[in-house]
Amino acid sequence: MPTTLLTGQINSGKTSRVLELLSQCDPGRTGTIVVPDRATAAELRRRFSRNLRGPLKALRADAIRDWPDFVRKMASPLLPVATRQHSVLVVMGLLAKIKLPYFGVSARSYATATGFVRTILALKENLIGPDELEGVISGIGEPCLRERDLIRVYEGYDKELSRLGMLDEGDLTILAIKNAIEGAAPLREMRAIMFDEFAMPTPALLAMVRALDARLKKAGIVVTCPAAASEEERPFASWLARARDVWLAAICDEQRLDAANAGAPRISVLKAASPMQEARHVANILAKEGLAAGDCIVAVRHGDSFLEWFLSEAHSMGILPEHPTLDGAMGSPLAHELISPDFVERLPLHATLAKFAAEMQKIARVGERVKPWIAGLKQRRGHGRVAARSLTAAEAIGDSLGSLSTAAGFLGEIRISREQFAQLLSQDLSGRTAPATMIDSVLPFRLHAAGLPLSCEASRVIVPRMIEGSFPARMGESLFFADWKEESIRRIFPDAEDMHARESYAFETMLKKCTGEATLIMPAVTDEGKETIPSPFADRFLSPGEAPEALGTCVLGRKKEGLAKKRMEGPNTGVLNSPEAREIVRERFVEAELNPTALERYANCPFAFFAQDVLRAVEPLEETPQIRGFDRGRIVHEILARFYRDHAKTALAARSAGRFDEETRHTVRTIADEIWEERKDTLEYVKPGLKEREIEEIASMALMVIRAEGDEASRISSPLIPREFEWEFSKKKGNALKINVKGEEPLYVRGRVDRIDVDRDKSRFLVIDYKTGKEEQVVNRIESGSHLQLPLYISAVKSALFPEAVAMGGLMFEIREAAISGDGKKTAGKTKGLVLGEFEGACYRVGRAHSKIDAERMDKLISAAEGKSAEFASSIRKGMFPPSNEAKCEWCDYGDICRHKKVSAD
Repeated sequence: MPTTLLTGQINSGKTSRVLELLSQCDPGRTGTIVVPDRATAAELRRRFSRNLRGPLKALRADAIRDWPDFVRKMASPLLPVATRQHSVLVVMGLLAKIKLPYFGVSARSYATATGFVRTILALKENLIGPDELEGVISGIGEPCLRERDLIRVYEGYDKELSRLGMLDEGDLTILAIKNAIEGAAPLREMRAIMFDEFAMPTPALLAMVRALDARLKKAGIVVTCPAAASEEERPFASWLARARDVWLAAICDEQRLDAANAGAPRISVLKAASPMQEARHVANILAKEGLAAGDCIVAVRHGDSFLEWFLSEAHSMGILPEHPTLDGAMGSPLAHELISPDFVERLPLHATLAKFAAEMQKIARVGERVKPWIAGLKQRRGHGRVAARSLTAAEAIGDSLGSLSTAAGFLGEIRISREQFAQLLSQDLSGRTAPATMIDSVLPFRLHAAGLPLSCEASRVIVPRMIEGSFPARMGESLFFADWKEESIRRIFPDAEDMHARESYAFETMLKKCTGEATLIMPAVTDEGKETIPSPFADRFLSPGEAPEALGTCVLGRKKEGLAKKRMEGPNTGVLNSPEAREIVRERFVEAELNPTALERYANCPFAFFAQDVLRAVEPLEETPQIRGFDRGRIVHEILARFYRDHAKTALAARSAGRFDEETRHTVRTIADEIWEERKDTLEYVKPGLKEREIEEIASMALMVIRAEGDEASRISSPLIPREFEWEFSKKKGNALKINVKGEEPLYVRGRVDRIDVDRDKSRFLVIDYKTGKEEQVVNRIESGSHLQLPLYISAVKSALFPEAVAMGGLMFEIREAAISGDGKKTAGKTKGLVLGEFEGACYRVGRAHSKIDAERMDKLISAAEGKSAEFASSIRKGMFPPSNEAKCEWCDYGDICRHKKVSAD
């Protein structure tokens, strides 16, 4: 019986057809549905355990398997199988012995070892061994130094695993395919095998289907493949078409299902003031609509804080009982204490894994620490949630240390550093979360893993965190195979374009399989209080210029806010009462220059400005063994300045080629070493053992920027040229930006512009400001005065440096977001700012509409920024420093001395 490719649009009934075919199996023979992952398998089992009727009732409980489970069943291994943790430990031992030309000693970090293991297992699971990888690299025709280091580690890893007499996940796949080819025992009773919910097939999946097709002549083998429906699905249409072509090269018979005539769901796009309000609104929806758990799905990405917010709000509203055991082990102060630098320093510098586990158990004294919590729970004293969380964490810590000791027994005497042990323990504890069955039994909805296609219909779909970085997910920097187009590699390690297509397809399935109402919610700020950017996936549900509907404040919240406001009101609140003090402040800030950051601080909270810029009450620097964020940022800035200024030939080659070579890597690393040496006195707090890792990370951040800009320059028609670096304007330099203040002395603004790019004849310029953190959108915040930096920088450059040039605007470059954007429409990390839209696609790739404006709007925004700066300067000189009453107070450094914070606490 030939293998059949079953194609059809989203929700055309492919899965239902597969189940129908499966139900037709002979009673004495077995059939299996294989899906990509455990979450999808659980979703299908849950749906059909509730709705099975007629012949479908005969399906066995194990008829639906995820791919790893199916592989293990087919492999039937006789040797022990290494866990991911075991594999990481093996590689960590190898990295201490093998000399790697590219990575050097920096490869000994836990993060790098994890990257090696993730890549090796993915290659092995898709039938690419060291020899095959060598062949692929030889065909590329480039040095590929990182990938050649990978081959060395790959070969050593395989030899070490063989010596230990163990298999890994990749070996299971190879063994499973071998058994399929030979018709081994697991296949003999198979009547039908269906592969559902797979879109782009991996090499391993194709090999398995081919083997089954050749061996099971009388069995029915069906593979489903989704298809795009219309123009709105263009982001993933070509990706699905490519997947279909790959399948058809291996499967001759295709059956197409007609699209279902399902009505479109009602879709609402809402904006919450905070993650707390977002979670509270979801709780209100569930309480109001009285939905059964199976009728509603909520899409949450792994590691997102939404679930924690929801449980807290639902409990406070009386919708759910308190369930502290749903908190992960890392949510406990006890776990954080054990992996803190101060605690880790009590361990030996280097030891075997078994020795570290024993030492940690001895000095942690977990049993003694939890006795007060146990007593408190028995006597029903307060802090029940904290006590239960600590007890849960204590159990997880004991299990984790036991697991590491067991791993040491398997793997022998592998010596590691105490920092590596702390990372291992932290990673293991992070993975110890509540079982899915427990979570399902508590939640009043079905939890769906965002980023995966939805396999079952739901009458209600709720998608929180509809913001950039969550939908679509942020793509991290690849340790290997960055930007490779070789098809066999691309299907294993998707590039940015394919990842965007996958995310877009998964999101579309949630809407197409919603039979009632879909609610998309975007919080205005993150957990840390930073402004968010709406997800581009929500754009098509809003008319041009339309804003999402804002959620209202609950009655209780309004009462509390009103009480606090009433107690804060008064004619002198936040104003210096002493005439002498006001005069001192006036004289000081008439004479002094202000920088944009200080003016923004006043805009956000005048009292914070008072504490930091008037009182100069700055918190002491945090004691840390690692480099501080400020120092890291300054070094990255300096590396980029020197690279573009002092190594112009190498920089031009990198930008022209659209990717960088080993000379670029070497140049950047050399600059990083030089700057570290120059700053060694101010960096002496960094522990010597961490120096190499910090330098490597800093160099990597700079390379991400160079790589992204090289890609941008190769894709646009008129790329700009970096011209000025760390350009200063101030009174001392004679070029401070002068802003008139009505009825008072003018304000002088000073600053330092990270970079100024120009065209070849210097008739246009663009300001670039590097940021090492996540930044907020710019244009909407300028008129309120909460963002002044870019418009004031543009004005300063225009007035003092390029008075005759056209100001194209300014962009913030988020260094950690820098990546090659496979869709070619934007330069990742370089999309926020204010730029003239007429030069989009020629001189830069901003992508999103938020940052693109016309010349008239540009002039108005710069004028607005100067006007706000003058207004703030006047208020500062008058001694007006009222505290802010916004949600951001929760993260303010000056809460201990702030009147508003104390009133709110009352």
